[in-house]
Amino acid sequence: MPQGYHTNAQTNSHSREIIQQSSPTNSELSERFEINEKTVSKWRNRDHLTDNSSRPHTLFNAL
Repeated sequence: MPQGYHTNAQTNSHSREIIQQSSPTNSELSERFEINEKTVSKWRNRDHLTDNSSRPHTLFNAL
């Protein structure tokens, strides 16, 4: 099944895998993928390739 991407997504699972497995510096990778160095550093330090959930942890409204 093909993976769908958000139109504003800067990285995808393929580019994240390349970032984690490559040896160039963060600045070189940020230029290659046209993303911020902080984003490269974030994905290098993670142990997974999936996005974190953005849903709220708790709901404060009663149904």
